[in-house]
Formats: sequence, structure tokens, C-alpha cells
Amino acid sequence: MNAYLKLLKTHPKALSYGFSHSFFSSFGQTFFIAFYVGYIQDSLNISNTKFGSLYAIATLVGSFTLSHMGEWLDKTSAKTFSLFVLIGLICAATLIGLSTNLWILTAGLLLIRLFGQGLCSLVGSTTMAKLFKKNRGKALAISGLGHPIGEMLLPSFAALLLGYFTWRQTWFINAGIIFVVFGSLILFFGQNLRGEIELPSASTKLNRFQLIFDKRFFLLIPTSIMNAFVLTGVFFHQSFILEQNGWSLKLMASAFIAFGVSRFIFSLVSGDLIDRISSFKLIKFYLIPLLLGVLSLLVIKHPVGAFIYLFLCGISVGFSSNLFANIWSEIYGVEKLGAVRGLHGTFGVVSTAVSPPLLGYMIDQGASLQSFVFTLVVFIIVSYSLLFLHPHVKK
Repeated sequence: MNAYLKLLKTHPKALSYGFSHSFFSSFGQTFFIAFYVGYIQDSLNISNTKFGSLYAIATLVGSFTLSHMGEWLDKTSAKTFSLFVLIGLICAATLIGLSTNLWILTAGLLLIRLFGQGLCSLVGSTTMAKLFKKNRGKALAISGLGHPIGEMLLPSFAALLLGYFTWRQTWFINAGIIFVVFGSLILFFGQNLRGEIELPSASTKLNRFQLIFDKRFFLLIPTSIMNAFVLTGVFFHQSFILEQNGWSLKLMASAFIAFGVSRFIFSLVSGDLIDRISSFKLIKFYLIPLLLGVLSLLVIKHPVGAFIYLFLCGISVGFSSNLFANIWSEIYGVEKLGAVRGLHGTFGVVSTAVSPPLLGYMIDQGASLQSFVFTLVVFIIVSYSLLFLHPHVKK
């Protein structure tokens, strides 16, 4: 912990800059949007499958711009890129608040997913990976704490607002918060960013298509996106899980604190381990808590089960947040890291577009919770098997 405090004391502006982006990416994450799904479906009269499909389309369209945006991030200043992301987030939240038909809703979802989950996360973690080398793992861990803190605070914040305002009004409030708070943080922390100065270590000459067919890249993709695939599907259809296990929405909002706490703790743990142990050794174990968390949905029906399930899932997410930003830096260097992480992000976002309609279709066809869980378990095991074919992991 002393090492973390020393790093934070030495580079407060840079780490705060990364943290703010991690936190405000929460507005575009499925765990936050999921609290509005039921209200939106009732208001616009749409089914699980239809809403899941709209969400998938919006997410997919946005995902295909990520690799191009990553290249732009490599060429422009972090502050300029952040201001662009800020404008996109404000427009997205405003559009969702204005949604009176499916066209406006789809546009709003597209922008909130692209600028929130996609670009806000991309600029924060990529900038940290470029600014730090010796303490890269710790820097990624500190800046990434915005994710678990967002997961701890924002569900209760959304539930509170929805108790006093309509779902449309709350999105206008969200837009105002993004403008005032996030905008101020960008202007203050984004000026003259400094970290551990480093030169690119092993700049890749691969273009985007060569990268896709590089086995060092594609063999890691299934494992790297599995958290996003599984948890997006589970969070998006949490109302189904609540109904099957007899849990309340208020209980789930409280249980997200356990998710945030475990992600917070294990983000710090993984950051320290990454700086001392190879990321490729840690990656062999990081999906095990996710697997156990998903299986716990079948085993523990008591309300405490919601906390156990989310705590276990938070462990895997805490590790993955730092692991892959560091792994891409180790393999390809940092000069074109934005482009590499942008392409990786495209696959990640595509995975989050696929799981909601896939699982929504299963639910609409009358699937049981057992079928729901075992489907996710199969995906986890298959992705885990492919990991051990990677040349760096086999060493």
C-alpha cells in the first residue's frame, strides 16, 4: 500500500485524470443502463428480445469506430480527445432523456455505449499505460478504481433518482452532472499531463488486419472479452435473475457494493502483482472467480447469494482491468497502443452486443435459470481452453 501512496503522491494529476475517465465510463456501462431497462420497456412497449436487439445494434455500430478512434488517440493530445468524449457523453445522455420513439432511443444508446463504455475507458487506461512503465500495473490499478467506485455508488444513485423523477428526467440530470463535474475534471487534470517518461519499447508494424490474424492477439481475445460478454448479459437481464431467485431490485442495488468492493480490492492486488510477476502467469487464473460467481446463481437462493455472486465476479473484473492493458503493452509496445487497444475494444464491445439478444431470446423462449447459467459456463470454459494455446501462456 505504501508503494501506491508514494506513486499517487508523485503523480496525482495523471492518476486523477485516468480515474475520472474510469468513473464516468460508468454512465455507458450495462450495469448502470440496466436500472432503466424495465422503465424504458414499459414506456415504449418493447419486449426483452426487441430491446436486447436494439441495444446490440447500437453497441455494434459504435464498436466498429473504436479502432479508428484508438489511432486518433495515438496522434492527438489526451485533453483534446477527452473533451471530444465529454461532448459525446452529454449528447448521449440528453438523447436518451428525449427518447419518445425507438429511433431516438437507439441513437442515444449508440452514443452512450460508444463514448461511455468504449472511448471513456479507452482514453483513461491507454494514457496510463503510455505514461508509466516501471509502475504501470499500479498506475492502471489506481486509475481504474473509478470503475468499482462507480459500480458502488451509481446503482444506488440511479435508484434514488428514480424514486423522485421519471426515467427521462434522470437522464437529463445525468447529462448535467457529466457536463459540470467531468468537464471540470478534464480541464483541471488534463493540462500538462506528466508520468514516468518512457520511449516505446517494441513498436508494432502490424496493420489492423495483420493484427487480427496474429495468434498473439486472436488467441487472447476470447478470454479477454469473456468478463464483458458474461456480465453484460447477466446485468442486462438482471430482472430475470431477480424473478427466478426471488430477489428485489433494492437488494441488487445494495449487492453491487460487494461487486465494487471486490473489484476495488483485487484491482489493487493485481496492479502490484503485475509489477512483480508476469501478466501471463496471472491470466491463467483470473476467470475462475467469474465461473464460480455465475454458478452460485443456481446454488444460493438466499439474498446473501446476490452479494456472493457479485463479489466473485468483481474479483475477475478487478484483475482483467489491469491485465490486458499491460499485456498489450508487453507484446506490442506503447507507440501504437491506442490502435491495438481500440481494436481489442471493438471485439469487447461486439461481445457485449451479442449477449443481451442471445440471452433475451432464451428468456423469451421460456429458458430456465439453469439453461441461462449453463450457457454462460460453456462460453467461459471454451474461452479458457483457447488461452492455453497462446505462445506466451504456454511458457
